[in-house]
Amino acid sequence: MRRQLNRASTLPAKNVLQQVPARRAMNRRSTLEGANLDAGGDQAVASASVVVVARIRPKLPKENTEPDGVEVYSDGQTMGITNGREKKQYTLDQVFDSRALRLQTARSDNSTEKSPRPVEQRRAEAAESQAQFFSNFGRSLVTASLTGYNVCVFAYGHTGSGKTYTMLGDAAGSNRGAAAGLLPRFLWELFSEHEDAPRPDTWRCTCEFFEVYNEQIRDLLQPGGTSQKPKKVHCHPKHGARIEGLTLSVVSSAEEVMELLNFGNQMRTVAATTMNSRSSRSHAFFNFKYEQLPEAAPKEGRERRVTIQEAPISSCQSAVTFVDLAGREDRERLGNQPGAIQYKEMCFINTSLFHLAHLITKISSGGIERNSLSDFRNSKVTMLLSQALQGNSRTAVVATLSPCQSAFEDSMSTLNFAASAKKIQTKPVVNSKSVEEKLVDLENEVHSLQMELAQSKTSNTEKESELLSAQSWINYYKRSWEEACQRSEQSKLARTRSAKRLGLAQSGKTGSLASLSCSVQSEEDGDKDDEFTLRYPYLTKLCDDPALQGCCNFPLDESLINIGSCEGSCDIVLVGVGITPEMCSVRCSKGNEVTVEA
Repeated sequence: MRRQLNRASTLPAKNVLQQVPARRAMNRRSTLEGANLDAGGDQAVASASVVVVARIRPKLPKENTEPDGVEVYSDGQTMGITNGREKKQYTLDQVFDSRALRLQTARSDNSTEKSPRPVEQRRAEAAESQAQFFSNFGRSLVTASLTGYNVCVFAYGHTGSGKTYTMLGDAAGSNRGAAAGLLPRFLWELFSEHEDAPRPDTWRCTCEFFEVYNEQIRDLLQPGGTSQKPKKVHCHPKHGARIEGLTLSVVSSAEEVMELLNFGNQMRTVAATTMNSRSSRSHAFFNFKYEQLPEAAPKEGRERRVTIQEAPISSCQSAVTFVDLAGREDRERLGNQPGAIQYKEMCFINTSLFHLAHLITKISSGGIERNSLSDFRNSKVTMLLSQALQGNSRTAVVATLSPCQSAFEDSMSTLNFAASAKKIQTKPVVNSKSVEEKLVDLENEVHSLQMELAQSKTSNTEKESELLSAQSWINYYKRSWEEACQRSEQSKLARTRSAKRLGLAQSGKTGSLASLSCSVQSEEDGDKDDEFTLRYPYLTKLCDDPALQGCCNFPLDESLINIGSCEGSCDIVLVGVGITPEMCSVRCSKGNEVTVEA
């Protein structure tokens, strides 16, 4: 067992995903033929229950002496939690116990479960746990997306229970190796389906990455240093939530998406708490849209309305949303003084999670009328999850748990939420409507709403919100693909300049703390094909927060770099007590010798 684990830990992410044979969507055509193709039609649509799984993280080194508080039964679906005096039992769709690998390893080498383990062994166990979780749970998400269904998966749990690690993996998703999380593995698997595609132009992919921080939307793909205008969220009962002014990035490979994830995670608001060395202080949303184009698309300049009956079977769209919710926290364990920034963040986080839990309970008990969005407007999180909780979506919830008895109250709260979510029914359908048909439906809806509002003698806030939502989606669908590609390329260039200015580490371009591998382009000819790789020493950022440790790296070339607080004369600007306008100058010679002049 140990030999297998050690081997898995050394494989790159792509090979790790291929350890388990990929389950191709072989029955995609028959599934599409049997599915209802009209998301807004009158035909009956089969309901689907929200899939709820639990994942129990292993104990941390500081928790080795604490008694176990979680027990998983032999059926793999039932689990019990206890605090030594009280015991609760829950049944979910599946329970993933990451402690099982540690127990198997301990039995194989005749050690105890609490015995100290080498770092390599812990990494191997973590890699195997991530691979098993994706194989048994995550791969079905890829199949659903390729089939044409909308997919939403979000992690829910207390601070420090493993939500971000489950969704992104080690180092907030920048690790593309064996410890990669659910989202990176999903991307590798989906794009691997199209590696041998005879026509790459028959499918398109776009993505958005943003966070909800203190009930404000922050675009994580917008270049740093630029001011962000307040962004409005529009909810539509059929098309879902739409955010105005969000950066839409066109991607064609998993590598490009990983670079965007890396950039966005460095922009994301994170901080350390007494409960977790790296605590997510915001709710992160990653939207990935996949579109399979018709086999015989009309030529440019020729308009032809493609009806549902005429559309080829391979024509479909899928919107996939990954949500990393911030963990609920208690004031007593936060360790901050009243009035601190983190205390304010805690209040916003707990309030939004309260509204989400209350909404889940209300939906599961049948207290909300379908297609009614009034109950979703209490917070940004519930608005953004409106489609996933009662609309066209195959939704999954990952409840993350700590294995310790001391987390009994937190685990019980998480599992009560999971049990309520398991009762929810959504209406997933295959998305095969063309953009032209969607625009016709939305324009008819706008005309109808305008007529109703004109005839109404009193103000109707709900109808006005529906009108704004429909108009927002019309503007989105009317944007051409060429325009989207052009804006995406402009945003990419702006992010590159911003990353260079801020010293943010780019994926694939950072080396060890002794050197930095960076691409240097010849300024004389400006030809990108003449790029060559040099290794320079660099300055790096040291921070108590592991998520920010080493993320800002400034390469030192042969030019003189001035450091200080003066923005006009300094290349690296520092702000803080005791920082003078010009602190020092740094230069690197051809022999990689660094000279610092004060």
